Amino acid sequence: MTAGFIAFVLLLSLLVPLVLYVLISDETTNPEVVNRETAEREAMSLGGRGNRSPTEESENDRAGSIADSSERDETDSWGYSRLEDE
Repeated sequence: MTAGFIAFVLLLSLLVPLVLYVLISDETTNPEVVNRETAEREAMSLGGRGNRSPTEESENDRAGSIADSSERDETDSWGYSRLEDE
């Protein structure tokens, strides 16, 4: 019984990566090449970002953005004060 369980686990440990490899290789073998307009249209139909302006995207997508430029100059993106090093 124990030998059968060990054989099953070994077979499963070899079979799962093989199946994943086959699935991934099928997805990436023949990528569809499209122009930018077609790609944007398909992305929007699949629930893209919507009609946000580039400034809204850059301000909303930036993690930890600081509105005041003087604060931005004094601290890095992690909030570490650059003035402490001086």
